[in-house]
Amino acid sequence: MKILPFFFIAVTLIGQILHGAPVAGNDLYPGQTVWEIKPAAVWNQTTIKSNPAERKARLYNLYEEIKPGGNPVPGQSEAAKDMEGLNISQYYLGWDYEQNYWVIVDIMGNVYMAVKMFYSPNPVYSRQKAVDEMLVSQKQGPPVNRNREYRWTMFGDGIKMAFLQVPFILDEDKKLCGEFFAEQEGFSLIAADHWFFPLIRKELKDKELFEISETILAALNGKRQFGYFPKRTRQAVKKWKDISKMPYQKRTRREEELRKLTKGMPEGLYDRIDRNARELQRNDNILNLNMPDGNEDKGPEMIPNINSGIGTVRWLKKHVNIPFIAEKGHDESHINGCSGTFSVNKNGRDYPVTYTILHLHTKDQALRAMFAMQAEQSKQLIKPDILKKILQVHPGLVGDYDVCLKPVINELGVPVSQGEYSSISFIRGNTAVMLKNESMDISVLPLAKQMDEALLKNMQLFMKPEETR
Repeated sequence: MKILPFFFIAVTLIGQILHGAPVAGNDLYPGQTVWEIKPAAVWNQTTIKSNPAERKARLYNLYEEIKPGGNPVPGQSEAAKDMEGLNISQYYLGWDYEQNYWVIVDIMGNVYMAVKMFYSPNPVYSRQKAVDEMLVSQKQGPPVNRNREYRWTMFGDGIKMAFLQVPFILDEDKKLCGEFFAEQEGFSLIAADHWFFPLIRKELKDKELFEISETILAALNGKRQFGYFPKRTRQAVKKWKDISKMPYQKRTRREEELRKLTKGMPEGLYDRIDRNARELQRNDNILNLNMPDGNEDKGPEMIPNINSGIGTVRWLKKHVNIPFIAEKGHDESHINGCSGTFSVNKNGRDYPVTYTILHLHTKDQALRAMFAMQAEQSKQLIKPDILKKILQVHPGLVGDYDVCLKPVINELGVPVSQGEYSSISFIRGNTAVMLKNESMDISVLPLAKQMDEALLKNMQLFMKPEETR
C-alpha cells in the first residue's frame, strides 16, 4: 500500500519531464508555481517568491488576494496542446524563435501584437507573473507614463481583461501604443505592440483584441476545437522577419506597392469604376443606401486578394466553356481584374453578356465597385435617381451580397421573363463581379453562380485547417 503514493508521484513527475506541463491529479506543486506556455507543448516552470505586499505593489488595481488552492491542475491532454498556428479570424498565432515570444500575424507577414501566456492552478500567481513580464517589457520599450492604472473589463465565459488606461507615448513620432492583459481559469496572457518598436505596427480594434484573447484562452482550456495552420503561420512569421530586416524606406515602398489597387489589373479599369463610385457618392451618397449591416467595419484586409487569378482571362479560357472576348489590352498577365464580353447561346442565337471582375483589398472597396459597375450602361453612368428606381438591393441570389434589377415591364406593360436577372452584380469576399445583358433577353444568373462557386470553393479551401484540435 505504501508503494502507491510513490508510484503516483513518479508518474506525475515523468509527465512533467516529458512536456514541462502539469499532470492531472493532486496539486503536488507549491502554490506559487507558474508555467510559461511555449510551442511544441513545452511548458517552462518558474516559481514566484513574493508576499502579498509585494504583489499588491506590482499589480496596482489588478491586485486580488486569492486563497491557495485555485482550480485543479489541467489534464495532460489539454495541457500538452501545441498552440502554434492557431487561426483567429484573419490572424494566426505564430512563434518568433529569435525573440522567444508569440506573435499575432497575418498571411502577408504583418505582425500586430506580441503575446506571452502563463498558467498556474492559483490564478493570482499567473496574474502576478503576467504583470511582472509587462513591467520587464516596459523597461525595454519606449518611455512610460508611470501613473499606471488598469481598466477591468468583464466578458462572458469567465474572461477578465484589463487595458492600460494611460497609453505609452513614443518619443520619436508620438504614436500611441499600449498593452492588455486577460485571464481565465488560471490561464493568463499579456499582449503589447510596443515590443516591436521601432518596427511598423498594425492596429487592432478592441473587438479584435477580445476575439484574439477569447480564442487563445478557450484553446488553452480545451473548451472547444479550433483550426490550426502551423505551416502557413511559420511562412508568415519568416516573411515578417525578412521584412523587418529591410531598411525603413524599402519596407515603406513594399507596402505602398502591395496596396496599389491597379496592380495586376488592366490599365484604367479600376480608375473608371472608382470614378463612377465617387460620382454616385456625390449624388445623395447612393452607396450608403441599403448596404449590409455593419458596413462601417471595412472587413479584413487581404493583400493580395486570395482569389487573385479566378475569373480573369487565363482562368476563363480553362474553366468556362462560353466564347469570351476580352477588352483590348486585357490579357493573361492581369490576375486581379479583367473585362470583356461573353457570347451566350440560347435557342440557336448568341446574346452578348458584358462582364467585369475585380479582386480588391477590402470588402468596402468591393461593395463600392459592385454598385458602380451595376450603375453603368454601355460604359455610361446611369443617373442616380433612375438607378434607385430600377435596382433591387440584396435579393440573395448569389455571393455574400448582390444587386439586380427590379422586375422589368416592357412597353406593352407585360413583364419581361427573367428580366430582373439580366443584370447582376455581386461580391464574394473582397472580389466584385458584374454580368449584364443590356438587351434583357437572357438571364445571367447561371453564369453568375458559376463564378461565385469558383470564388467560394477557393476561399473554403484556403480556410480549411491544416490541423483541427
